[in-house]
Amino acid sequence: KRHLTAYGGKATNTAQLFKVSRLRKYCQLPENAFAIPLVYYVRHAQQSGALKLINQLLNDSNILSNKDLLKRKLKKVRQLIRQSPLDKELLKEVNFICKAGRNASNRFRFRSSTNAEDIAGFNGAGLYNSCTGIVGADSGKTIERAIKKVWASTWTERAFRERQYFGINQRRVGMGILVHNAFGDEDVNGVAITKNLYRKNYEAYTINAQKGEVSVVDGKDTAVAELFLMHNEGEVIVNSITYSSLNNNRSLFNKQQLKKLYEALYLIKRHFYYKTYDRTKGYYNFGLDVEFKIKDGALIIKQVRPFSG
Repeated sequence: KRHLTAYGGKATNTAQLFKVSRLRKYCQLPENAFAIPLVYYVRHAQQSGALKLINQLLNDSNILSNKDLLKRKLKKVRQLIRQSPLDKELLKEVNFICKAGRNASNRFRFRSSTNAEDIAGFNGAGLYNSCTGIVGADSGKTIERAIKKVWASTWTERAFRERQYFGINQRRVGMGILVHNAFGDEDVNGVAITKNLYRKNYEAYTINAQKGEVSVVDGKDTAVAELFLMHNEGEVIVNSITYSSLNNNRSLFNKQQLKKLYEALYLIKRHFYYKTYDRTKGYYNFGLDVEFKIKDGALIIKQVRPFSG
């Protein structure tokens, strides 16, 4: 809980991935990952005047009940965050860390890590922005722009209303940022749920994957994704449900990739079940939502969050 308050859900869960014993035998993790704590967001929101406006609108029932007025006020909050200059020492430190990383590229991904995201009971998937920042850029995709754009996405109308619906205290919401090397184009992207979504008390992982950059998360694309269950009976057994319509209705995975994916999910599930969460559910029915990629044939675990379904 202490780390969630300081760094947000995504960064905290990613830090746990690096503690999973033997995990990197089977997969890669985000390279040169580090987090920008929530405290820098709070300072920027105060300095820019955004925090004052947030408190004003939260105290005004007329704004909260008027959709158009609320939309305008939230837009102004985002403008204040984006237009106010970033703390020079923070920018200097982030640039230094990016340049000092092992195998660091000049392209880094800045990803939302609020304290109202990737947590038990509320995953907040797709509510906030992720942005690419390029080290050394003096215009366009600068690191400063990326940081402020992620911070500003805390206050989109959709994110505000979703938190409101789930009864989350808007006054306590803050944005940390998870930073790591940009992944680049992938061969396969997917989501794994570390439980059987079709049969209770039966061990299996549910996998949903798609070719290339076509997302299986946002649901905007009409292409059919690959869907299957996998479990272990001395060897990895796959029960296919659908194949990708973008891959001539053939599997996106080879046998070695499937084995590595199974072993990685097994280690992640055991670690999070026994080390981080209250074990109120039986092990078979304990679910994590794990996002992964296949790039140049290698498995990359992108992130993990509690499964709320």
